[in-house]
Amino acid sequence: MKSSELIFFLGLFLWILQSYMIETDFLRFYGYFPCTLVRLTSLGLFAFKILFMDINYTKPVLFLSGVCLAIAIAVQFTANQTSINTFINVFIIIMAARNIRFEEITFFVFTVSGLCFLITIFSSFVGILDNSSITVGGVQRFYLGFDYVSFAPIYLINIIFCGFYTYTSKKKKSVPWIYIILALLIDYYIYYLTATRLAFGIVLIFVFLYIIVEKFHMPIFKNERVMHKVSVILFPLAGLITFVVSYLYDPANIKWKTLNQILSNRLLLNNRALSLYEIKWFGQVIEFNTDMSSGIDNYMFIDSGYINLLLQYGIIAFIAVLIIYTFIFGCSVKKHNNILTIWLICICIYNMINGMMLNPVSNSSLFAIWLFSGDVKKRRFGNGY
Repeated sequence: MKSSELIFFLGLFLWILQSYMIETDFLRFYGYFPCTLVRLTSLGLFAFKILFMDINYTKPVLFLSGVCLAIAIAVQFTANQTSINTFINVFIIIMAARNIRFEEITFFVFTVSGLCFLITIFSSFVGILDNSSITVGGVQRFYLGFDYVSFAPIYLINIIFCGFYTYTSKKKKSVPWIYIILALLIDYYIYYLTATRLAFGIVLIFVFLYIIVEKFHMPIFKNERVMHKVSVILFPLAGLITFVVSYLYDPANIKWKTLNQILSNRLLLNNRALSLYEIKWFGQVIEFNTDMSSGIDNYMFIDSGYINLLLQYGIIAFIAVLIIYTFIFGCSVKKHNNILTIWLICICIYNMINGMMLNPVSNSSLFAIWLFSGDVKKRRFGNGY
C-alpha cells in the first residue's frame, strides 16, 4: 500500500469512527471533545494528502475543484454548523479520495462501517448502550444504541450498497444468492426492530434492480439514448418534484394527508420549512427542534435531502450538488457500470425523503466522482456522449 493510500484510509477510518462516536449512545461515555479531536485528526490527514501528495491536477479538474471549494467556503459562513458533514468537510474528504480506487473505498467503508454497526447493535443488546424505544402509532421502535431510531437502517443502507458494489467489482461476477438473502434478512430484522419502512424499502428496490440486472441479465440499461436522457434529468427532476409536492401540500386535503402519513410527516415538515424560510443563494441557518416529546406542531427538522440542501445551503450549492451527481450518474451509464447506476437511482429516490447526499459514511457513492475524473477533460458540452 502506498503512503498516500495509507494516510487516506487512516483518515477515512477516523472519520467513520467519529461518525459512530457522535451518533450513538457511546457519546455519553466521553462527551464531544474526543469526537472533535478524532474528526480534526481525520481532516488533518486528508488535508496533508491533498496538499503534499496530490499535487498534479489537470486544468479542468483544478478549475472545477476551485469552484466547489469557493461554494463550500461561502456556505460555511451562512448555513448551520451543527452537522459534521458541512460542505467544507465533505469537500476535503472527497478531494482526498483522488487516486484511490473506488472499489477499495467501498470495501473499506463496508468493512469498517459494518464492524462499527455490529459493535453498536451488539452493545445495545447486552446493555452497554441504551436500547430504549419509542411508540409511534402503536408501533414500538428501538434505538439500537443510536441517537435516533432511523440511524441504524440508514447506516445499513450504505453498508449493503458498498458490499454489493465491492463484491461485484472485485469478483467480476454477481453476488451469490446466499449473500443476497442474508442482506435481505438483516434489512428485515433491522426494519422489524426500528419500523423504519422507507429505509427498508430502498434496500428492497436496490436488491430487486440488482437481481434483474446482474442475476437475470435483463438489459434495462442497454438503451444508451434513453439512459442518457434519464441521466440528465433524473436528479434535477427528483429535486423539482420534491419541491413542488412539498410546496403544494395541503393538510386539509385527505389525499395529501394520506401521502404525508405514508412519508412519516415529510411533506408537512417540508411545507413548514418552505413557509418559514426563504430560498437564498448561499443558504441560511435553520432553527431545528428535534425534541419529539414536544409534538409534531413544534417539531422542526428537514428530512428531505433536496429541501434541506436548497434551504440550508442555498441555490448555488443545490445546483452544484445536482450537477455533480448528474455527472457521476451519466458516466456510470456511459461506462455500463450497472451497480453504480442502481446505487445512484436509489440515492436519488431516497434523498427525496432522507438527506444523505453529503454524508460519505451513509452514502459513499460520492467518492465515485474520481472514478470518472478523466472524463472531465474529454467532455464536450452540447455533444452529449
